[in-house]
Amino acid sequence: MVRISLAKTFFDDLSRLDRGLQRKVDEMIAKLKRDHTRAGLNLESYHASADPRSRTARVDQATRAILAAGEEADHYILVKVLPHDQADRWMAANRFNVNQLTGALEVIDVTAVETLSPATATAPARPAGVLDGVADKAFKQLGITDERVVAVARRMETAEEVEILAGALPDDQAEALTSLALGMSVDEIYRGMVARLDATGDRTADEAAPDPDDLIAAVQRPASRSAFLVLDDEDALLDVLTRDFEAWQIFLHPSQRAVVERRNNGPARVTGGAGTGKTVALLHRARRLADESAPGASRVLVTTFTTKLRDDLVDRLRALGGPELLERIDVTTVDALARRTVADAEGAPAVHVIYGRPLGDLWQTVVDEHGFGFGVEFLAQEWEQVVLARGIRSRDDYFATPRPGRGVRLPRRDRAEVWRAVEAFAAALQRAGKRTFLQLAAGAAGYLDAAAIKPYDHVLVDEAQDLHPAQWRVLRAAVAKGPDDLFIAGDAHQRIYDHRVSLSALGIETRGRSSRLRVNYRTTHEILRWSLELLAGEPFDDLDEGEDTLVGYRSVTHGGGPVVVGYANRRAELNALAELVGAWQRDGIELDEIGICARTRQTADVAEQHLRSVGFAPADANGPIKGPFFGTMHAMKGLEFRAVAMVDVGASVVPPSVAVTPREEDPIRHAHDLQRERCLLYVAATRAREALAVSWTSEPSSLLVGETRA
Repeated sequence: MVRISLAKTFFDDLSRLDRGLQRKVDEMIAKLKRDHTRAGLNLESYHASADPRSRTARVDQATRAILAAGEEADHYILVKVLPHDQADRWMAANRFNVNQLTGALEVIDVTAVETLSPATATAPARPAGVLDGVADKAFKQLGITDERVVAVARRMETAEEVEILAGALPDDQAEALTSLALGMSVDEIYRGMVARLDATGDRTADEAAPDPDDLIAAVQRPASRSAFLVLDDEDALLDVLTRDFEAWQIFLHPSQRAVVERRNNGPARVTGGAGTGKTVALLHRARRLADESAPGASRVLVTTFTTKLRDDLVDRLRALGGPELLERIDVTTVDALARRTVADAEGAPAVHVIYGRPLGDLWQTVVDEHGFGFGVEFLAQEWEQVVLARGIRSRDDYFATPRPGRGVRLPRRDRAEVWRAVEAFAAALQRAGKRTFLQLAAGAAGYLDAAAIKPYDHVLVDEAQDLHPAQWRVLRAAVAKGPDDLFIAGDAHQRIYDHRVSLSALGIETRGRSSRLRVNYRTTHEILRWSLELLAGEPFDDLDEGEDTLVGYRSVTHGGGPVVVGYANRRAELNALAELVGAWQRDGIELDEIGICARTRQTADVAEQHLRSVGFAPADANGPIKGPFFGTMHAMKGLEFRAVAMVDVGASVVPPSVAVTPREEDPIRHAHDLQRERCLLYVAATRAREALAVSWTSEPSSLLVGETRA
């Protein structure tokens, strides 16, 4: 039986073809399976090919598929679908490789590697390269065996240049090179890669060295699953070719797959910068756990902190496993879980929640009635960040508790005043018959703690950095302690709400079961570098008591840098925005692939009105909206677009004065507030895949530092 393997790059090319050409690709594959000698296939090599094992097959007069075949012609590996001339250039530039450490099949663009050699490489007095001290045998030990790759790597003077080279290499080689450039030892990198292979079953201890010439054996190894899909039968092939498959549903980077498949004796945590696939890994892990659960049971919970993000998780799980997967996984927000738990425990048909402006108004009423000597903002934060965060229930406990993150020292007399305000506020809530979401979380945690049987066997938490300690207590209490009980995905660099936690202090111990993803698949290298400048020099926690870092964080794609420019007035900025959206359209970016955001909802609405007034509106007002997304920077969380425009990023707007505590009032709170605003800019910027524009009127925001100014 003829077998077919499809590369991720093949899917990428196929998705860009029109329907008619896609059908011709299907027909070409069918012919290949029936009889590869058919004249119409024109299965042939290219005289200038970098690899004599590569072939092309005719799709139509102008289009060719690129593939490799087994010696017995019973297994074909389809790699690309390109116009005829581009196919010739690809054949001349690329060659197949079997990684001697992982055994994975790889494709190396040797031409791209060689063109990255710095100009200083031929200078008589070339500066020392960052990898000059790495021995040849060390490169080979890490699976980097191509002499041209090693030669170019040695010429790279900085870790930044090595990152650029890594973008032209297969995943495993890229990971090894960037780790070397960051100063990691060869033994440390080797142990890490072998441990990952062992964790995912990609290699056995007694496995013989891979045959560098056997591409078919290589493509069938588990280590190749991040780039190739092996299809064993006709039904599987038909399913893949007829479904609107997104690449993330099939292909996982080895580091992502290790996160998905690793067995843990307790809570586990994965961190990583924006676009590294933390949510992708979490969803694949949820499916694996659901598949292993008893039939008919829904004992797997996937949760996050907003309804919008919850809806996105539902859509992605449906795409990953169909409606039947959603029958085996409960997807809800932490607030909804807490509200449901309290309602069930108390037999209450409705639980009334107060939040937003009414909550602030109630605090103001309490302060005005009792004449407390502290402002509403301070008291509300003290209640949420100290009393509720630390689960304090008595005056004595409050007097004895530390107040980390609060920069104003409170002597005993002041604490007594604050506690009186807290009691008065709680009494006002009770009289109104309402509770806050954090109060519900505290109540739900109590009910779940007391339950003999927990509602879930596995709880997976997305966007973990934005959860409050009270919400963490709910999640810890919702699942019994045991293997694979909690799985946590988050990134403190994307914290856009002011909740900081120590997981271990909450009984969630992840040390020894933590992973970090470093490869960004969403954003171009140029946009990522710019975005990271927004966070330069800022310390970030690891969602526990350690420090997190984005060292080694890199992108695999390249493109143009951000367009960063200021305008004299709002009208000029909006007119420029309209011109930019038009230019993006002419470049092939659809309107619904564009995100436009501002710090405030009002500004976002103004931008939307202006673009609609100049013709960027749906053709049918009653039909589905196909225009750009407009929203706040907060609303961009969890989304991604081909192009993003961040407007009104001016000195008087970002950060808003009301969002930053004055330094003289509370220096710690002031620093946290500014960091949160920087994170918000970083989150919005890293929603962009290919194009980013940042604009303002008058003066730019003080948070746009250094090279970020136009």
